[in-house]
Amino acid sequence: MKRMLSKILATEVASELQHEVALRKRLEHALRESQAVHTSLVESLPLNVFRKDLAGKFVFANQRCCDTLGISLSEIVGKTDFDIFPAELAQKFKEDDLRVIRDGTTVEKEEEVRQADGSTIWVQTLKAPVRDARGAIVGVQGMFWDISARMHAEEARRVSDAKFRQLVDSNLIGVMVANLDGRVLEANDTFLKIVDYTRDALSSGELRWDNITPAEYHAADQHAVKRLLEVGSCEPWEKEYLRRDGSRVDVLVGVTMLAGSTTECVCFVLDISEHKKHETALKQAKEAADAASHAKSLFMANMSHEIRTPMNAILGLTEFVLGTPLTAEQSENLKLVLESGESLLAIINDVLDFSKVEAGKMALDIGPFALRECLGDTLKSLAGKAHCKNLELACHVEPAVPEFVVGDPGRLRQIVVNLVGNAIKFTEQGEVVLDVREASRADDGLELHLVVADTGIGIPPDKQSQIFAPFEQADNSPTRNFGGTGLGLTIASRLVELMGGRIWIESEVGRGSRFHFTARFALPDNGDVTATADPATTLHGTKVLVVDDNATCREITDEMLRHWGLVPTLAGDATDALTAMQLASATGEPFQLLLIDSGLPVVDGFHLVQRLQCGDVPVPPFIMMLSSSESRRDIARCEKLGVTSYLLKPVKQSELFNAIALVLGLDSPEDASSPAAPLLAAAVSLRILLVEDSLVNQKLAVGVLSKQGHRVTAANHGREALALLDTQAFDVILMDVQMPEMDGLEATRLIRARELQTGRHSPIIAMTAHAMKGDRERCLAAGMDEYISKPIRAQGLCETIARVMQAAGLIGTGQEGEPAMSDLVDWAVALDSVGGDADLLREVVDAFLAEAPRQLLAAENAIRDGDHVTLRRAAHTLKGNARYFGAQEVFDLASELEGLAEKQQLAGAQEIRAKLVEGMARLTPILLDYMNRK
Repeated sequence: MKRMLSKILATEVASELQHEVALRKRLEHALRESQAVHTSLVESLPLNVFRKDLAGKFVFANQRCCDTLGISLSEIVGKTDFDIFPAELAQKFKEDDLRVIRDGTTVEKEEEVRQADGSTIWVQTLKAPVRDARGAIVGVQGMFWDISARMHAEEARRVSDAKFRQLVDSNLIGVMVANLDGRVLEANDTFLKIVDYTRDALSSGELRWDNITPAEYHAADQHAVKRLLEVGSCEPWEKEYLRRDGSRVDVLVGVTMLAGSTTECVCFVLDISEHKKHETALKQAKEAADAASHAKSLFMANMSHEIRTPMNAILGLTEFVLGTPLTAEQSENLKLVLESGESLLAIINDVLDFSKVEAGKMALDIGPFALRECLGDTLKSLAGKAHCKNLELACHVEPAVPEFVVGDPGRLRQIVVNLVGNAIKFTEQGEVVLDVREASRADDGLELHLVVADTGIGIPPDKQSQIFAPFEQADNSPTRNFGGTGLGLTIASRLVELMGGRIWIESEVGRGSRFHFTARFALPDNGDVTATADPATTLHGTKVLVVDDNATCREITDEMLRHWGLVPTLAGDATDALTAMQLASATGEPFQLLLIDSGLPVVDGFHLVQRLQCGDVPVPPFIMMLSSSESRRDIARCEKLGVTSYLLKPVKQSELFNAIALVLGLDSPEDASSPAAPLLAAAVSLRILLVEDSLVNQKLAVGVLSKQGHRVTAANHGREALALLDTQAFDVILMDVQMPEMDGLEATRLIRARELQTGRHSPIIAMTAHAMKGDRERCLAAGMDEYISKPIRAQGLCETIARVMQAAGLIGTGQEGEPAMSDLVDWAVALDSVGGDADLLREVVDAFLAEAPRQLLAAENAIRDGDHVTLRRAAHTLKGNARYFGAQEVFDLASELEGLAEKQQLAGAQEIRAKLVEGMARLTPILLDYMNRK
């Protein structure tokens, strides 16, 4: 170990010392050889040179010496040390001079010298006697040079030496010196203790670092040796050492080459076995805690799901009973049950979502979607709660925001529902407004900034930092006025993080709150968007009077109308409206369209229309009523007053555009006079289920289809459609894609899941406000048969229905109740097979529908088991039964399967059976339709 320290410490100053020794020898030789130093030689040396007489006065100094002392040669000549240096230092210099003169010897010293600026430096001084020609000493000559760097290096070495010695002698870290071939040369006691070897084992050569290293670490050690030879050191790494008794110890090892050596290295070893034990214990504890948390979250999710399932039944049955004749007391009690059930369901939904977040199962379902439609549908689902409190609910999307974005519309709706729902809960009067703007845009997408602003009670500053934490509410007192789990904002904040954004709040007690959040979305590829209409050519220049007492709604409507090229005028009440209409009439530019809020103060929208009809001012040809109530009474009043359209607030942008386009003649039911529409009407009267949340689109579709002789039943959303399908049969379903409560894609998936049990297939045609690349594929993937974009055009709608019905071979009941022809069934053959007895044919159909699934299952089992006999019998039965109905496709497939069974060949049998199942899926609805006829 001493040799190791010597090597490490000596090399730090060796170079400096060698240089000084060589210089000193050169100067001593010069002084011995000549008593007079040649001036040119003196000036050429990098030294401070001087000469004194026997009285100690300076008689010469070179320029370097003068510069070092900070005085000129004229000032230094004739002066003594006491004239230049402090007395104590001058006395030391005088004693050195006297010794040189007395003994005739050379004196060498290391000492500090103060410079002219007051700083001190370390110098090496060499003094020798000056002799005359006879050899008598006549003075002293000397020189000195700066050794500050060496002195500082030696001081640093001493400090480093002390620290290193303290480290080596301590019991904190093990130190060893080894050859690169593996032999341990030296080691401190701590290292020997770590590996459980004695110092005798060290001296005998028994201790080798490759012997105390397990085989699996040899490759890493060889890599370290290679690294040492390349760069002199390597990064610390964890490994294990084998102790003398065969046990292992975890260590952290750092290695560097020994200074001045190419074959030896010094190794620092830290025992980390206790640390590893704690680390393992912590990891196990964390895994146990995570497992417990995960199990808890899964339990919460499962329990929430199990509770929610019967809750849906409770709510559905309660709504059903409320629709039956009841006493006033019964009705009131059931409404309380319904209200309480909905509150409980909301709590369960919050707990379910939070458990998904905690279990790490909350993920985004990325896809393209229409942003304005998504947000409009979301606010419509909350309109009822807002209108019950007489709150104005509005949505403003800046025109610059793209129509289509790529993201997760479901999670975006969830965030908005939480924030807007909260705003409605804590607002007693005024408004709740959702504002959407573009925050930034880049090549890979954009960031939207959404704000939910209300005029509610506000949140105190000391509570604002808590509201996004789980189970926290601004009011947690036992007497709090507002219920809820306190999870909504937590879930919203986690979803915002998933969408690459952040959420924050601005609020003032008594003056409302503004919840901000940002979210990142991708942009669809170029050319993905298909425009639905060109407002510039159809609506441009149309004069519109907007009458609404809410300033925010007026501004939003004004912006939309101007964006479409219309020319709006705004009025806040009936009086302002009448004044505006009188002025427009007087200038010869009357309004062509009137948009009126039904809930105007003093004189409401209905009474305003009555006044207009009884007054002298010309009434605009088209009047549209905007209402916060879905009351049938209000709809009847509109019809009685001749109001052209009735829209429910908050009005979606697409709804308003479609309604205006409809009343101004952009699209109307009269367009249904195309050749394709009468063809469908003449062929059959269909039972059509229209699933659409917009009253305008409902009115248009019903008008178009009713004129073709079809019977249309309307549902406002997917959940309502499923309830209707439980009690009625329909020939075709027109399904809006974006709706509140349950959208069209989810409703279609549930319908198709039900049909797996019944064998029936109802054609479903998707309807959406826009046509975008990928939308058609998503609709077809959900189980829809066709796709049509809005605004609804009569010809296109009828052509699409006809195309779907003809492609599927499914034609509904005719006007006289007789079965129509189908590509899959020849009803003439079917009636002939039973002698024209329609009742008997129904019995045969019923038996076939009961028998066919069993034969298909028997065929599947026979193919799996290699049972040719059973397969032949099942295929033969299906083939014979299909002959009764002229069902050629099913007959041919069953016959082909029977042929394989007769040849005892099963190759390709499974594929033929799959086609047979598909054929039966197309045939079954036709037979069921016949069975359902009266």
